[in-house]
Amino acid sequence: MDGLIETGHTWMVPLRDFRNELYKSTLPENKAIYRSTKRRDGSVTVLTNKKTGEDKHILGPYKMEYRRKFLEDLLQIQKTIDKTNPGPAYALITKPELEAIRVQWRLDPNEPDWEDSLPQIYRRVMGNAADIAWEVNDDFVFAGGEESLIAELSAKHGVSKELFMKLIELELSFEGYSRRSKLQDKLGELLARDWAVGDKVLTRKMGERVVVRDRDDQEKALLAKYATLQGALGDAA
Repeated sequence: MDGLIETGHTWMVPLRDFRNELYKSTLPENKAIYRSTKRRDGSVTVLTNKKTGEDKHILGPYKMEYRRKFLEDLLQIQKTIDKTNPGPAYALITKPELEAIRVQWRLDPNEPDWEDSLPQIYRRVMGNAADIAWEVNDDFVFAGGEESLIAELSAKHGVSKELFMKLIELELSFEGYSRRSKLQDKLGELLARDWAVGDKVLTRKMGERVVVRDRDDQEKALLAKYATLQGALGDAA
């Protein structure tokens, strides 16, 4: 790409910059900025290196704010190269791909996009070209107003907004079922997740890992002491 730009294909400059921005987000020192504290199963995972004793936080997917930003940047680039590319039209992202992203955002296990923000981003960037028919899906049962109200109530009562949202989604998913035998299991799965604010739950997890290491050290010390005592008793016998 750099070689093509140097030979005069300057319309590719925004694509190169976008590529570099994506690469920047994958660097180890930057991952914590771009990625969620929680994994997609809702857990916060901290692993300890047995050799070094160092803790490593296993990060989750990209935070919703950065997913929205990257998509908006890509659409802006699409709009720019449509004007500057001398060759045939080139689609950076297709309508089916946008619809798939839209559903994934909406059903995200940790940051559900109740605002259905993708069509809004598309219209904001593409302007008059944004009059396309978006699929109507039963999954999109809430709007930004409901999310704002839940955020207010969650803050008031000290309950995670995302947990509140996922519980409502779960209840609606069972609406009309004559048998709800799996509801309790799914409720248990949701409540077992780490719903605390990212930094708080990560600090707690780190503390738990330290406690585990302390217990391991104590156990090793006790075993060594026991072995010494056993040896002393054997000598005495």
